[in-house]
Amino acid sequence: GEPFVVMDRVAGHAPPRAWPVSGWLAEVAAPVRARAIDGVATALAAVHRATAGRSGAEPLGVTVDRWWAYLDWAAGARPAPAFLVDARDWCDAHRPSEPTGASLLWGDVQLTNAIFTDAGDVAALLDWEMAGTGAPELDVGWFLALYEMTLAQHAEIALASFKAGVCVSANLSIGQFDSPANNDVDQMKLH
Repeated sequence: GEPFVVMDRVAGHAPPRAWPVSGWLAEVAAPVRARAIDGVATALAAVHRATAGRSGAEPLGVTVDRWWAYLDWAAGARPAPAFLVDARDWCDAHRPSEPTGASLLWGDVQLTNAIFTDAGDVAALLDWEMAGTGAPELDVGWFLALYEMTLAQHAEIALASFKAGVCVSANLSIGQFDSPANNDVDQMKLH
């Protein structure tokens, strides 16, 4: 057997995969929902500030190229989904020219991997088997891609508060918005 970690039970709400349309996160008031989403972004920034294990991370370009090769492999003979091709093209066009420092990475950043209190505070972050070290942009990109993909799967309902919620945290360790009032994910500027 391999080593593993077991944590104590944490009381709270764990959103289901269909969180935009079912479960606690879909049912709470918009301010609690925004607090929960902002809490994940804030917790992610805290993970990125952790100093343990910062050496030995591969450069961002190597990691991104590896993920593009995986996308091509996973698509097989079919074309990759257009939104992923668009994301790849955007990432390639906007790669930072300066290398970013290595940070602790969560690896599977999504709302379904957090437990929330009734007030929307983050009680725990789960699912760490993809954790490692690298450029913090990788975690932020993973979060935004999975967030948008989940919203796209449930496009039949109005999700303005979900879209706004992801932009509440203007102090991510590697990004900022033009202003705290800007609720446009596309306006996020990465350094």
